[in-house]
Amino acid sequence: MPITTLYRLLSFAALSCTLMLVTLMVLAARPAHVQAEVHAATTGADIDLGLLPDYLERAALNSPELEAAFNRWKAALERADAAGSLPDPRFNFAWFIRSVETRVGPQRARLGLAQTFPWLGKLSLKEDQAAAEAEALKAGYDAVKWRLFAEVKDAYYEYAYLAQAVRVTRENLELTRYLERVTTERYAAGASPFAAVVETQVRLSRLEDRLRSLEDLRHPLMARLNALMNQPAETELPWPGAVPMMCMDVTRDDLARMLRESSPELEAMDHAVAGREKAVDLARREYYPDVTLGLESILTGDIDVPNPPSDSGKDAVAASMSINVPL
Repeated sequence: MPITTLYRLLSFAALSCTLMLVTLMVLAARPAHVQAEVHAATTGADIDLGLLPDYLERAALNSPELEAAFNRWKAALERADAAGSLPDPRFNFAWFIRSVETRVGPQRARLGLAQTFPWLGKLSLKEDQAAAEAEALKAGYDAVKWRLFAEVKDAYYEYAYLAQAVRVTRENLELTRYLERVTTERYAAGASPFAAVVETQVRLSRLEDRLRSLEDLRHPLMARLNALMNQPAETELPWPGAVPMMCMDVTRDDLARMLRESSPELEAMDHAVAGREKAVDLARREYYPDVTLGLESILTGDIDVPNPPSDSGKDAVAASMSINVPL
């Protein structure tokens, strides 16, 4: 082996050992103020931390899409309450422009009240159909809500990961700066080669570039979160705290079963199908007639004759029944 190559290998081994020793020295005896700064950067004690429930609540309160879905569900509930009621009664009033003269006096006006009674089963089918439509809209509201929450959680966890990456990079940067000072002092004392100083400075530059790149990612993520919460894109958001590790011990079959049981989209489709089935049954019942019962009274004035009959001015009363004829 050439002497030059052997000398380079020995130099590289010596440099590696030196860096390892210096790193151990830094970890064991770094100043107290450095430890405090690193601890603060790691735990987030020097910044305001945002919690995920706060983001979810603000997104839910400010979402116009979620508000529209809620109002659709609310309106469907109101329609469902009224669907099982009888049709509104009808009140009739007629004034005779030319009164009809009768034996007991002139007929001046007619009053009437009528109520329609749908065929048996129609009202219950209408109520069931409206209830199924309301449940479908409620499931649609849940789908919008969970989709919004999923988007907020995805952006929040990415924002939390970025915060953790920034904190770790700042910690490594502070450690590397201290390591640079140590290697520079050792080089000045002749206890460390210059290559160790150069390598530390290169590592420091890379960490500074990485920190700038990570910090540049903050504004797009804040804009994404602000858009989900319907806020101005330039609204400043605090760094989130550390997110605990979460593990799910489930299989593909478990996920498929959970999807079938808990998916609001599938639930909305099930209720929509049930509503259509009730609509089909209701359409079949439309071949049966509805019954309308009524009561009328004719206001009669007193007869103007010398010897009026005893029943002069007596009002006539009539009961009526009608049915519609489905064609």
